[in-house]
Amino acid sequence: MKIIEYEDKYLEDIKDLLVELEEYIVSIDKDNLDQLHPAYRIKWQF
Repeated sequence: MKIIEYEDKYLEDIKDLLVELEEYIVSIDKDNLDQLHPAYRIKWQF
């Protein structure tokens, strides 16, 4: 694994990964307490 310095060109890929992670968390939440808001991806700012 190579660690690289963050650049703005990675922002959309990072947002995609965060949404994918949250979707997974929602899928394993047996109590249905976690939800994925439609604006989740948009609200991520770095």
